[in-house]
Amino acid sequence: MKDIALTNPQDQCMDPDRLRVISDVLEEERQAGAFPGAVCAVSRGGKVVFLSCCGALSPSRNRPVTPDTIFDMASVTKPMTAALLALRLVEQGRMSLLQEVSEFFPERTLPHLSGVTLRHLITHTSGLPAWVDLYTGTSTREEALERLLSLPLAAAPGARYEYSCLGYILLGLVCERVGGGSLQEILRRDVWEPLGMADTGYCPAPEVAERIASTANCPARPRELVGEVHDGNAWRLGGISGNAGLFSTAPDVLRFCHVLMGWEDGPRPLGRLALRRYTTSQISPDLGGQSFGWFCQGNQMLPSGDLLPADLFGHTGFTGTMVLMSPSEELCIVLLTNRVCTDHEASKIRRTRRRVTNLVAAALR
Repeated sequence: MKDIALTNPQDQCMDPDRLRVISDVLEEERQAGAFPGAVCAVSRGGKVVFLSCCGALSPSRNRPVTPDTIFDMASVTKPMTAALLALRLVEQGRMSLLQEVSEFFPERTLPHLSGVTLRHLITHTSGLPAWVDLYTGTSTREEALERLLSLPLAAAPGARYEYSCLGYILLGLVCERVGGGSLQEILRRDVWEPLGMADTGYCPAPEVAERIASTANCPARPRELVGEVHDGNAWRLGGISGNAGLFSTAPDVLRFCHVLMGWEDGPRPLGRLALRRYTTSQISPDLGGQSFGWFCQGNQMLPSGDLLPADLFGHTGFTGTMVLMSPSEELCIVLLTNRVCTDHEASKIRRTRRRVTNLVAAALR
């Protein structure tokens, strides 16, 4: 188990009594059916001030959740993989976000994607639909990609914000072509291993299965998913995709966030100017709030609660994951659950997120 060193919350100007209530809230929500198991961690200034685990790996696997339990991160994959790698490739001078998507597929004629740039993909303004089933009726990665590349736009590029898993699948494909390897290979070599994120990656090895939280009983496959990506499109793509498929733990996510923001020593994944674009909104306020990777204020998908500051950014995942950061407060909140097992419609996990974020905000001094 990877140890997490806990700091007295008062040393980081946080109220320990407020934070302790989070444990009670998690247990209440678990008993109400929001999720079978959860890990919640809060840090300030790169120091972990709160850590709580509750529940089990699944309703059928009566093994307790621990800090090193591995979760399917779902759409938190987007900022932590495809968006991050895209900005790293831009910093390396290997591509520009102003390039059109069609430039990276010279073997194809893609007139319907004319005018769609990588900037559109990374900010969810490409005009691509939010989601289309790429796995039903296809049996290979190639067939799924053929379906993806033939999809017509639902809107003109740049005309509106439409959160699109399809756009991030495309962004991941472009990054793989430019980077000369899979997302797994490139990020493991250049980001995860240098940061010591040993429990982070796609397609977890069978030997860590006992530490992986079950995601759901999947009627389409059909089996209980343990270490197998829940997202159907990412599954058809072999488990490695820019939209979903990443697995990680609370300690690894904290490490990534802390080093990224300069709150902890380590090889920072992005330079100063790229980091600014990665963590602040890059679209018109009329369209919402979206950085080159993360949700920002003005985006209804950002679970900011009622009290957290305006510079908050973060992301959620369909499986019940959440990562939030505030630069001004040097605050990081990580909440990992496997809510799909018990709360497929997500109403309960949304309530859980609000309660947790409000308690964290109230603990700030």
